[in-house]
Amino acid sequence: MNKISKKLKITLFGGIALFLLSFGVSHGALPGLTPFYLSDNGTNWITSVSTYELGSSTNRIAKIWATAIDTTTISIGGATPFTTGSVIFAGASGVLSQDNANLFWDDTNNRLGIGTTSPIYRLDVIGTFHSSGYAFIDGSTIIGGGGIAGMYPSNNSTTLVVANGDLSTKISIVGSSASPANNIIFTNASVESMRIDSSGYVGIQQSSPTARLHLGAGSATASTAPLKFTSGTNLATPETGAVEYDGTNLFFTRTGTTRETVSTGLRGSDTLDFPNTNAGTSSDLTITVTGASDGDVCSLGVPNGSTVENGSFTCWVSASNTVTVRYSNNDLTTSYDPASGTFKVTVEK
Repeated sequence: MNKISKKLKITLFGGIALFLLSFGVSHGALPGLTPFYLSDNGTNWITSVSTYELGSSTNRIAKIWATAIDTTTISIGGATPFTTGSVIFAGASGVLSQDNANLFWDDTNNRLGIGTTSPIYRLDVIGTFHSSGYAFIDGSTIIGGGGIAGMYPSNNSTTLVVANGDLSTKISIVGSSASPANNIIFTNASVESMRIDSSGYVGIQQSSPTARLHLGAGSATASTAPLKFTSGTNLATPETGAVEYDGTNLFFTRTGTTRETVSTGLRGSDTLDFPNTNAGTSSDLTITVTGASDGDVCSLGVPNGSTVENGSFTCWVSASNTVTVRYSNNDLTTSYDPASGTFKVTVEK
């Protein structure tokens, strides 16, 4: 038996591996015709076709080089032969292991999958992940870290967008060096629904708010009113500036604890042409006001051209939906005929 010790390049003619070994070597007279032998210390010789521990805790292999290793057939430390996409790691007791379902490398597309064997991004994570430090996206966006939970651009000309897949619904946070600077814009179904501008003004369906709260216009379509109150219970103690609605009346407290009822009313108008009215008598005409009820308070607007000396006009709700306007001729000797004009009435509810 021939022995060669210490760091020789040895070619196995029966295989594809090339080794540079830091241990003794022995071979038969003709390579490939007799078994190939290895020894970890020049004393304990083993054949290449047997199963042994190569090396020991005190005599270790320094280097192993190979031109190619078929990982589908190799088994190291009892590990299952590796499959395509395996990311090898030390498992229980330090044994080399693989878990493709949870850790997979797509070498064709250069993608790493965690929790998936079909990653579609450079890093594709299926499931929840946690970061306690900083994560940079495109070199400008930072997530978490420094006691900050969230996402923010480090470049002031950047607009941060959180959106659905087709960007039709999104929140856009505009940087201080972008336009419109420092605006927060909410878009729903590709239509802007709300924004907060750099002055803190809030516009709801109003892209250029000019007040702390600026509401967009309503329309004739149902459920499109600019503002609607839901009936509820009034405050036990009125508060300055509070607006309340109990389902019947609308209240406003201007100052202190005095709650005042906001006057609401019905309005109507019509052209009235009173007849010539004898001295000391009166004439009546009516105006339709839908919703008016007997006992409601009535206010009357008289056109200047219809006023008459020594005469007066009054109104009252004479029947449901009907307001009567009366001209009284207070002159005791002369009859008068008021000029035709547009009279306006308001009925308080």
